[in-house]
Amino acid sequence: MKKDANQIITNKIIKLIENQQAGGFNWQSGFKSLGNGLPSNAETKRPYTGLNSFYLMLLGASECATYAQWKKLGYQVQKGSKSTTLIRPVFIKDKETLEDKLVSWSSFNVFLSSDVLNSETKEAYPVSTTEHVDNIKPIKKAEMFIQGINHNMEINTSGRAFYMPSRDLVSIPARESFTGTDTSTATECYYSTYLHELAHWTGHETRLDRLKSGGFASQSYAYEELVAELTACFLCCDLGISNEPRVDHAKYLGSWLKALKNDKKLIGKAAGLAQKAFTYLKKESLQDTKPTRKAA
Repeated sequence: MKKDANQIITNKIIKLIENQQAGGFNWQSGFKSLGNGLPSNAETKRPYTGLNSFYLMLLGASECATYAQWKKLGYQVQKGSKSTTLIRPVFIKDKETLEDKLVSWSSFNVFLSSDVLNSETKEAYPVSTTEHVDNIKPIKKAEMFIQGINHNMEINTSGRAFYMPSRDLVSIPARESFTGTDTSTATECYYSTYLHELAHWTGHETRLDRLKSGGFASQSYAYEELVAELTACFLCCDLGISNEPRVDHAKYLGSWLKALKNDKKLIGKAAGLAQKAFTYLKKESLQDTKPTRKAA
């Protein structure tokens, strides 16, 4: 009996993951923020420091602020946006030395510039950028496939790719953000990222109803990432973006398998759900081609 093409891809992915086990899963993002300098506070313009700065850079953040600060600046945090928790040290004056002494840490929440719109004009917060080169080489088959899926999307400069169920919105970094990795071109990273978020899009309750509640690193979150990345891998091979599963796919999937205690059976189950997402997107794209709806 001839094996299904996507099953063959899954088997290759598992083999790639096993080959990566010894070296660890050092996954690289294929895109970055278009903003300049260290992440800073939108009101005070002061750069964040220490762990806060490092964490915000990982998120691709350029500028952020508390809810009250954004309101003061004339911007409204959009419904469905999730805050990012940062920390600040708490000091007291030592009675003997009269020096500040660290006694604890307190937390506070901020929202990224990509989470807000001007309260009056409804325009996005302007992010300062430098000149970047578009390294994406358009793939006609992939472009037609994406255009054939009637979905809400927005382009951001924050260096983040995500799907927001509350707004049924796919948000991806600007094309100029994609630089590629050691093992994948900018073009492969761009299309793979877009297809990954479209895979999440299929999980909406009005479609395949697959998305479950759960925070970052939770089991439901990790499992959904396996499904989305496998779907993207299937589509990349099907659309001619990549002839073979890429090492980047294996590293990304492997990192989530590790979070799920390396249960290899999980990837097989995830592949079944990925097959459903793959089929759904293929069927959706075969409808009359419609322009992608840009978010307001």
